[in-house]
Amino acid sequence: MADQLVKQIQLNGGVNNDTDALFAYLSGNTTGTDPITYHVNCSGNSSRIQIGTPFYVSATTRCYISSIGNVNLFPITINAQGAGVSEHYWK
Repeated sequence: MADQLVKQIQLNGGVNNDTDALFAYLSGNTTGTDPITYHVNCSGNSSRIQIGTPFYVSATTRCYISSIGNVNLFPITINAQGAGVSEHYWK
């Protein structure tokens, strides 16, 4: 998921409605976890990342390992990270 978000952000030069739509599609079929969130870290405005500027995407959720029925005993945080460089030139 993080890698696909990176590719979309690279081509569009930032986070926009298409990024949110892709994230909703990718995270829509997950079960057994808390809601997945994503965060984009870059210098400046994440909606207009200038060509050649690096950025980082982090997708995070929490799932639970249970040994007794539906009791959530052991929470595990899952964090996937990706990195990219914007390919979009903003005038």
